[in-house]
Amino acid sequence: MQDQHEQAYSWPTPLRHVAVSFSMTVGKAANGYFEAKGADYLTKNDAVFVANIYGMPAVGRFFAMPKMRKYPHRIMLADAENVLSDFPQQEEKVTVFDLDSKGQIQGIRYWDPKTAENPF
Repeated sequence: MQDQHEQAYSWPTPLRHVAVSFSMTVGKAANGYFEAKGADYLTKNDAVFVANIYGMPAVGRFFAMPKMRKYPHRIMLADAENVLSDFPQQEEKVTVFDLDSKGQIQGIRYWDPKTAENPF
């Protein structure tokens, strides 16, 4: 995957949490939350944020990508058909995968970024 700066971005280690946004509305809310927590919030929590941008029309990307580049945290961009199709999701929520030290999924939660609740 690439990040919002069009840089190759692979899973960091250690990695304990993967947060996935499936819609633009939820992605904006999550990015606002992460931005307010500071540029190193995801790194400090051994977490990555993945935003699904597959299917976003060109005109939408024209406006969305410059906004995403302004965020201080890295955003992994899922931009291929079916790359997230097997991931569980709930409407208007971010799916949070909790991983063990071997990278295996230990739990799946759904986080509403509009709340003050900490996702990690």
